[in-house]
Amino acid sequence: MKPIHLQIDPYAGSGGLHDVVAAIRQMTGTPHRTKGNKYVFPEAVANGFIELNEIEPGLFMCFVDFSPNSELTLEYVNRHRYKACYFCYNMGSYRSQEVVKNFVRETNGSNLRSLLVCEAGVKVMFKGRKGSCLNYIVLAISNEWMITHIGELQLPGGQRLVTDAGTDFFFYENIDMQIYGIAKQLASLSSVLPELRAAASKGIVMHLLSVSWNKILGQYDDEEEISIVDREKIIRFMNGILADLSRPLPAVEKLASDIFMSKSKFNTLFKKIYEKNVYQYYTECRMQKAMTLLRTGRYAVAQVANEISYQNLGHFSRAFSRYYGKLPKDCIPKVTPTRRQRDVKPC
Repeated sequence: MKPIHLQIDPYAGSGGLHDVVAAIRQMTGTPHRTKGNKYVFPEAVANGFIELNEIEPGLFMCFVDFSPNSELTLEYVNRHRYKACYFCYNMGSYRSQEVVKNFVRETNGSNLRSLLVCEAGVKVMFKGRKGSCLNYIVLAISNEWMITHIGELQLPGGQRLVTDAGTDFFFYENIDMQIYGIAKQLASLSSVLPELRAAASKGIVMHLLSVSWNKILGQYDDEEEISIVDREKIIRFMNGILADLSRPLPAVEKLASDIFMSKSKFNTLFKKIYEKNVYQYYTECRMQKAMTLLRTGRYAVAQVANEISYQNLGHFSRAFSRYYGKLPKDCIPKVTPTRRQRDVKPC
């Protein structure tokens, strides 16, 4: 199948999935498969779904969780010309791309890293090839809602989040259990009574935005202590390391020498950037990639252990159990193969 490009307009309310449904229907001839605000992909295109909910006027949440069966791009558009911003949270994407403006980011299973994109008038796209897994929560927020409920989000130096030019965006990239835990609550609201869901969603969203913005501001606090060059050098270097977690992490001395730093400088800067040491960071990356692979239902526990450089299955199971409080086998979905992906919800 040829590459598929789909567009979704979160500001179109319950009709925001219309373009996705129409494009796939024209391509495959399949009938509409929406149920409320949820669209389930036909198996010829992808396994999974897109769900779009208007929490209240000016505040929209889109949850995507699917694995494409060919190259597929999902683009967020704003045809209503609101001054608005998106906050995008990576909930477990694997072998996909995040594209914002000219910023392209590969995801390779370091899924607790939350990518937060705050933008106005800039395209936000997620790309995945066959075998990838896209799992995101995207909050689309009008400027009016933001100012009314939270106030103007302003960076040091007076730069505001939503500008007239509408070309600035800011991001926070880190493996962050606090942000991930709050965002995961949004993904599990289907069990809440419908009459309480909107209020529960709004409360979680406001908590999430508050924590998110504090994290973004925290990056600016360190700028006098960490040069932009050093920050980008370490982040880019670690992204390369995380691209293949099947290889064991080299010693810190080797990591530091590879980017021409002393061990002490590398350790100091790394902890300021990621708020943890390199071994803790690497362990969290491995555990979260393991969870993502297990959730697909396509891998045995031994295969997952090998994918994250554990040669001993017992060591992997104990490490996973310490991290998540459950055994790896308990995270493999117990569903039939034909419905596996669409029925899976975040663990």
